[in-house]
This record gives sequence, structure tokens and C-alpha cells, in this order.
Amino acid sequence: MGISGSGFKNDMNKKQIVVQINEILDEMSRDRLLVLLKQLKKTPSKWKRKYPRQTCSISVDFDTHDYSSEKPIKNLSANGAYIEAGESFSIGQQIVIWVTIPGEKLSPLKISAVVARRDRNGVGVKFQNLSQKEKELLTCFEKLDNA
Repeated sequence: MGISGSGFKNDMNKKQIVVQINEILDEMSRDRLLVLLKQLKKTPSKWKRKYPRQTCSISVDFDTHDYSSEKPIKNLSANGAYIEAGESFSIGQQIVIWVTIPGEKLSPLKISAVVARRDRNGVGVKFQNLSQKEKELLTCFEKLDNA
């Protein structure tokens, strides 16, 4: 049906969603809009990324239970990545990725991840059980890649 039985369609594209939100906002009073703005500015910290994603231009190898491939990463953080992989993935699916960091002795890093979101262009994965050293390497690498 949609989002939690609310009647919303999950197949709407971003533009359609923005149009519907704007229609709702146009009908609200100024005072209600100010209340909504105040609530949005108090965004729960769980919605904010602990480690900001940085655009990068590397490819990673990944494995699922029955599939292996090499695909480009669109962005990367010490906590996750967006992989440009059009293959079918399921939310919650476990994958293993290998990130090669040039000049690093511990490279490639073998990272367990879970698919946190997906769209037609790829998947957002959340890294699991990273050591502090691995997080530091990824953080340093994202800075180097963007230099």
C-alpha cells in the first residue's frame, strides 16, 4: 500500500513527492508553518549522520550470498557507503565489500555491511563491526580522495 498504511505510494519519484508536500504546505497557515519549521530544526540526532559522507571515485568489490561484482562508490564515510549497483538488493541483506586504499598496508579492507536503503541506481550500505583503526583509515581516505 505505501508508507505504514498511510495511503502514500512508494513508487512516487522525488519530484512528485515535493509537489505533494508543497501542496500541503500551501494550505497551512503562517503560524502552523512556523511551528513545523521549529520542529524540523529540532531534527532528531538519529537522523543526522555521525560520519558525513564524502563524494569519492573508487570502485569496490563486493559479494553477496550468490553474487560477486566490482562497482563504483558514489560516496563514502567511516560508517557506510553508496554503491552504484543496479542489481536487486533487499533491505537488510548482508554483503561483504573490499575497499582498496592506495599505499595502505592493511588494504584491501574487508568490510561486512548491511543494505540500509536502495533505489534504482544503487544501494546505501551501513558498515558493521569496524575497528577504530578501520574507521580512521576510511576517514583519512575520504579526505585524500577529495583533495
